Amino acid sequence: MKHLLFSFLMKPLAWCIARVRINRVTRETISGGEFIRKERLWFSWILIVLGNCVFRFRRAPVRVLHRRQWQQWEGAIHEAQGVDVPSQTPRGLLLFKISGKPLCDVVDAAGRELPFDEVVERLKLALEALYRLHQTEIVVDGKPVLLSHGDASVTNVIISDDGRSATWFDFDLRHDLRKPASLRHADDLRAFYTTAAMCLLSEEGVEHEELVEQTVRFGRIPMAAYPNEETWQRFLDEGGIRASTDVFLNAQRIRALIARWRYQLPQ
Repeated sequence: MKHLLFSFLMKPLAWCIARVRINRVTRETISGGEFIRKERLWFSWILIVLGNCVFRFRRAPVRVLHRRQWQQWEGAIHEAQGVDVPSQTPRGLLLFKISGKPLCDVVDAAGRELPFDEVVERLKLALEALYRLHQTEIVVDGKPVLLSHGDASVTNVIISDDGRSATWFDFDLRHDLRKPASLRHADDLRAFYTTAAMCLLSEEGVEHEELVEQTVRFGRIPMAAYPNEETWQRFLDEGGIRASTDVFLNAQRIRALIARWRYQLPQ
């Protein structure tokens, strides 16, 4: 009975997770440089506790980090990748602004503003950047582990203005680092392709999941962009982008559709 009741609540919960924000994000100019100030809202801890309870119940392999954990985790990721470490603020982080456009906007333009071949090239850039992230090692509790993103949606990667590089950001969520790297990395691939599929909509609103599935399986985005056969095999063996109806997966799908991100900032 409890399971049936919770299953009935999956869609409303997914909408809540997709729509509710735990951070306030603003743009700032400091000494001529452009920054993003990202700070936790005062009630965020309540949402984080509730969200993590849902994730645990549904056995989703991620959890939302509390403020101090998130500040330390994001700083450690930046340091491990050799990029500028964000400054900590009382309630969050001050990050250097990444120039470019969210990949969800690029994918959404497929067939209209951009030829599909060019969109595929941007997807390859993001996939190459995700592979580099996955090959980055970080020390946690005295043990080296390979990084994973935890929320590798197309809303969380920026394509540079010249279309030559991609940068992943937004590390509020973290996989259970006790899980094998191949499982965590395959989950990132699932999030990436699922949310790309949700953005690949025709003007009539028809989802192009078949197109994305073919892209994965038959090489429009070659495995050379992510050269790890074990991770690909795990991703495909577990069903690829159709693998799960988990509440977190649904939240990622919904967010890709309703947000198209665009920084979620006041203009």
